[in-house]
Amino acid sequence: MKAPQTYLDIVYNQFKKSKINIFALLGTAIIWAVAIFAPLVVSSYPLIYIERGEQGTDISSPWLKSLFYTNGEEVLQFVDITKERVVENERVLYTYKLFEIHPDLLFNMLMLATIPAIIYWLIFVRKRQVSAVHKWVRVFMVYLIIGVLFTVLGSIKPLKPTFNPRFDYTEYALKNRGRDTAVFTLIPFDPYQIDMEFEYKKPFSRKSDVEGFVPRRTNDWNYHLLGTTGNGYDLFTRLLYGTRISITVGIVAVFIYSSIGTVIGAIAGYFGGKPDLIISRIIEIIIMIPSLFLIAILVGLTERSVYVVMLAIGIIGWTGIARLIRGEFLRQRSTDFVVAAQALGASKFRLIFRHILPNAIHPLMVAIPFGIAASATVEGALSFIGYGVRPPTASWGIVLEEARRNLDTLGDKWWLIVFPSLAIFATVALFNLVGNGIRDAVDPRLRGTQ
Repeated sequence: MKAPQTYLDIVYNQFKKSKINIFALLGTAIIWAVAIFAPLVVSSYPLIYIERGEQGTDISSPWLKSLFYTNGEEVLQFVDITKERVVENERVLYTYKLFEIHPDLLFNMLMLATIPAIIYWLIFVRKRQVSAVHKWVRVFMVYLIIGVLFTVLGSIKPLKPTFNPRFDYTEYALKNRGRDTAVFTLIPFDPYQIDMEFEYKKPFSRKSDVEGFVPRRTNDWNYHLLGTTGNGYDLFTRLLYGTRISITVGIVAVFIYSSIGTVIGAIAGYFGGKPDLIISRIIEIIIMIPSLFLIAILVGLTERSVYVVMLAIGIIGWTGIARLIRGEFLRQRSTDFVVAAQALGASKFRLIFRHILPNAIHPLMVAIPFGIAASATVEGALSFIGYGVRPPTASWGIVLEEARRNLDTLGDKWWLIVFPSLAIFATVALFNLVGNGIRDAVDPRLRGTQ
């Protein structure tokens, strides 16, 4: 028996008629996969470490333990490259203690949640008589719930496995080569591993090619595919982990301002009159001021943090969503089903959130991909001008900021600006293409024309 079609099925069937839309959707899926599975590709911790000693053989997985210890939790221990001093501000320390769940921890736990999500798909969802879209939506929601649950549990210190994230296994494995066995990931570099002896090296450079090379780590023979930055960070590794920051900022900021804009737009559109007039004037005042300028002010009044950036974008970006929802409410508040619900005695709260909002929500489907792309761009721009996330957090904007500080010699360090710019461009382009595809798919006038 064929499952009945729902609105989501109709939208998806219209969306997939365009090959460009499918290409963009696959591209965004790859970006999501890169963000989640980055530790499987790049990590300085061994997947398996076999240590042979006098008391026997010990087999462990430092890589698995490292997933619960993100470098972002210890970001204050690093030297602030911008101010050239060790950050010891008590207010900053309090801020980071307040937000102990770093984006890296969330994505690490989402990676671990993949296995139970697949099991859920195979046992409970695969053979159900529902549409493919609803199967994917159901599995994705369960996947997120499991990931968030793992993140909460993984942030509780007594539950974490015993591990020293500062221990350099690449150096230890080299010293004990021949006795111990270490199996590393494909690229055994860490996004926070400083190597001042190998700074500003071109793509496909490696330490073993340096004259008088004396190996100190097992990864000294590995190529830096995209070169290195000023502190000897591997640029490819930094860009992979920077995907996590961009996606986190985009999704969280869009969630914040979509929630604010939906509530405010619904109030303005349903009640009209003075509430609509006041809200419309507030929206116009906010729109008059450049959003990047307002966000930079909010971030500048506090300390640089990925959480502050997300909150600032969320607080400022709600105006567009509010106008879209307001327009839909103005159009639908006089329709027959709303009038019938009023005649049956439905409360204003029920009318707004139970009857009108579900039918007015489709502009959000279009606005969310555009919003994620715009938020990722704003994060990169803020970091570029020194108001974004704090170094040494792995961020595309942080790399561009370093390129900006080396403009006089940028011709010799072109990789610092080319590769992060390409990453931002590809991400923004793909999410915008997805947004364009959804916009056309939800438009009933275009159904059957593509």
